[in-house]
Amino acid sequence: MENVRMSFSPEVKQNIVEELESGRISIREAAQLGHTTVSRVKLWLDEYGKYKPKRDIVEVVMKSEEDRIAALEKALAEAHLKIRVQDEIIAIASKKYRVDLKKNIWGAAVKRVRRQTGASVQELCQAVGRTRDAFYKRRKRTKERTGKEAQILKFVDEIRADEPRVGTRKLQDRLNKRYDMVVGRDSLFALLRKSQRLVKAKKRFEKTTYSRHSYAVAPNRIKELEITKPNQVLVSDCTYLRLSGRKLAYLFLVTDAYTRMIVGYHVSRDLSHYSAVIALSRAVSWMTNPEGVIHHSDRGCQYCCHEYLEVLKTHKMISSMTDADHCYQNAIAERVNGILKDEFNLDAEFRDFEQLRAAVVRAIVVYNTIRTHWSLELLTPQEMYEQAA
Repeated sequence: MENVRMSFSPEVKQNIVEELESGRISIREAAQLGHTTVSRVKLWLDEYGKYKPKRDIVEVVMKSEEDRIAALEKALAEAHLKIRVQDEIIAIASKKYRVDLKKNIWGAAVKRVRRQTGASVQELCQAVGRTRDAFYKRRKRTKERTGKEAQILKFVDEIRADEPRVGTRKLQDRLNKRYDMVVGRDSLFALLRKSQRLVKAKKRFEKTTYSRHSYAVAPNRIKELEITKPNQVLVSDCTYLRLSGRKLAYLFLVTDAYTRMIVGYHVSRDLSHYSAVIALSRAVSWMTNPEGVIHHSDRGCQYCCHEYLEVLKTHKMISSMTDADHCYQNAIAERVNGILKDEFNLDAEFRDFEQLRAAVVRAIVVYNTIRTHWSLELLTPQEMYEQAA
C-alpha cells in the first residue's frame, strides 16, 4: 500500500497548538487529534506557538499532564526553598548590622526590578506585601530626605570652614540655632558617618614645661576657689607648634578662667620668658583693672622668673601655681591648648613663621567668637563675657 503524505492547513495547525498550549490536551493527544505524529506536533509548536523561552527557563515537552504537574511542583518547591534561604540571609545580615533591610530597602528593590523587567508597581508591591500607595509615599519621603541631607551637609561644610574639627553634638546645636534646622543627634551622626565626615581623634603632644629650676614658686591659690566672674582668675600656659625643616615655634596664651576667653597671646620662635611677658601684657591691657586678679600657671621657668613676677607685682596681681608635677591643676589652660591644636589644626606643620602666625590669629578669633563650649552652656567665650559683664 502506497504511503500518502497528509497535508495540513495553517488554520488546523494553529488550532491544535492553541489547544495544546491552553493545557486542555497533552502533546500525545494533540497528535491523535490531528492524525499525525508527536514530532510533527512539536514542529508546529515551534512554528505557531506563542510561548517563547526566557532566561533560566527551559521548555520541556511533557509526555503527559501528570509529568508536567510533577515538574511544576518540583520547581515550586525549589523556589520556596531558595526564598527561605534568602530570607534567612537577610535576617542574619539585619541582626549583624543592626538594620531592618526589608523595611529600609524594599522601595529601592521594587524600583530596580521594575526597571529590569517592566513589571508594574502594583505587581511588585504585592510581591513584597506592600501597597502601591506606600511605594509612592516612600519615594516622596526619600526624595525629601535626600534634599534635606544635602542641605545639612552644605551647612556642616560651612561651619567646618571656621571650625574644622567641631564634633557632632555641637554641629547639631549650630544647625538648630544658626540655621533653624531641627536635626536629631543619631541621624546627624549616621549622616556624617555615611558621608565620611566624622572627626578622627588625634594623638597627644609633648610637654613644654621645664620646672627643674631654682626660682621661687607660688602656692596653688585656686585649688579650692570658686570662680564666679570674669577677671577673677587668669590662667597661662605655652605649647609648641611645628615649622618645616623640623623647627619649632611656641604659642603663649593667657585665658580668662570664667569665660574661657583668650585675652592675651604671643607667638615666638623660642621659649624665653620675654614671650610670656608679652602675652601677659596684652592680657593686662585688655582688663579695666588688673589689681587683685589671680594669675595661675604651671611651674615653668617662664612664669617663675623674676621679670615675669615683677610684671605681676607692678599690676598688683596675685601669683598662683600648680603643685609639683600636677599639670592637671592647670586644666583650663591645657584644654585651650588642646582645642586650638585639635580643632583648628594648629598641630599641622607650617611652611614658615608668617603662615603659622596668621593661622594662630584666625584660630583665636574663631575660638573667642564662634566656637561654643559645653561648660558655658553652648555660649562662645565672648558671649559669656558680654553676658556676665
